[in-house]
Amino acid sequence: MNVSDLEYILSKNPYDKNVYSNDIIFHLPNIHLNFLQNNDIKYVFQPAAKRYMRAIDILRHDESVITTIKPPRYSTNDSFSHSLVRDKLKTEGYLKRFNINTPESQIYNKEEVERAKELSFKDSNHSVVIKPLYGTLGKGVRVNVREDRFEYNWEVAANSSTNKNEIIVQKFLEGFEARATIIEGTLLSITVRIPPYVVGDGQNSIEDLIAKKNESRKVCGFLRNYPIKKSETMKEYLNSIEKSMFYIPKSDEKVLLGSVSNLSNGGELFNITESVSNDIKELALDALASFPGLYTGGLDIIMKSFDDKEAVILEVNSFPVIAIAAYPTYGPKTDPSKAYIESVIAMDQYVNTSRFNYTIENEKQYIKNYLSFMNRKKRQVNRNYKVLLEGLDNSFND
Repeated sequence: MNVSDLEYILSKNPYDKNVYSNDIIFHLPNIHLNFLQNNDIKYVFQPAAKRYMRAIDILRHDESVITTIKPPRYSTNDSFSHSLVRDKLKTEGYLKRFNINTPESQIYNKEEVERAKELSFKDSNHSVVIKPLYGTLGKGVRVNVREDRFEYNWEVAANSSTNKNEIIVQKFLEGFEARATIIEGTLLSITVRIPPYVVGDGQNSIEDLIAKKNESRKVCGFLRNYPIKKSETMKEYLNSIEKSMFYIPKSDEKVLLGSVSNLSNGGELFNITESVSNDIKELALDALASFPGLYTGGLDIIMKSFDDKEAVILEVNSFPVIAIAAYPTYGPKTDPSKAYIESVIAMDQYVNTSRFNYTIENEKQYIKNYLSFMNRKKRQVNRNYKVLLEGLDNSFND
């Protein structure tokens, strides 16, 4: 994202800022527990050494298990595809077989910094993105990297890799990033993740504006947990746009403080589901439907506008951060926990007869959406079965 993208997004925002109370629950698994406790649905909360790894069994009235929510995978998602999407490069290659736009990536060993730099800028001086093949929460992702800062940013990415030594280099794509959240075949929301930014007043420096904005975020029970953090990454980004913490922006001048769209760095969320084109919605649904056994996921999409016909799928997550959909800074609120649990129960009650069922208000719609998504999966395979077979043949030959 660049400042023109930021200005475009803000110009399209008709909503006032959402303010959440200080007692909201937004961390898993508590967000699911909160819904269960308030809706008289039977469950078992399994203990675990690490709080965020606790599992929740969703139960029928007879206390048999419908499904289990256990990080980092929903049991309604297939384990094979869950493993596939964790590898960014394999995901990219797989989606290309379905004619879905993805970044052009190259993978290198972390020791190949000179070779990577040479090949990245051999035919162009276009900026690049450097990130670890295996990483989480945007750690180590370096965006809009120029040739003269390649080695430095490479080192940061390499040191952030979670368990392997591979580094990905991609051409920097123009546009802004949004997260499409799909719950059991239903597109729940598309939410722009706006990187941290400040708006100038002609008097205060960027550093002072950050302090003022952080103070204003404290009135919101959600944003107060994600203040704008002054960091090495931020200073490196400001350096890339020839600014510093001491720069005093003009009145109403908007200054991005980073290009990585990550809420934890002090960003904002804008639910654009009602504004974005049907083409982009179909792209998100088709991309997730391409993976066998994936019904719930979060897809990162980069687009140049709300009606971009050439949007790109950056990444697929089979255990999405549902707080992104639940607590937008701007735009309609959604309840992904409700959508997931009720959809799973609705399908279970549709398939399995029982004397006692839960009352699900939109039960028929959940079932309709799920079956429609199943048909979408079938269409994806039918459209591309020749390419998929060629891919299987090649894998056997390898």
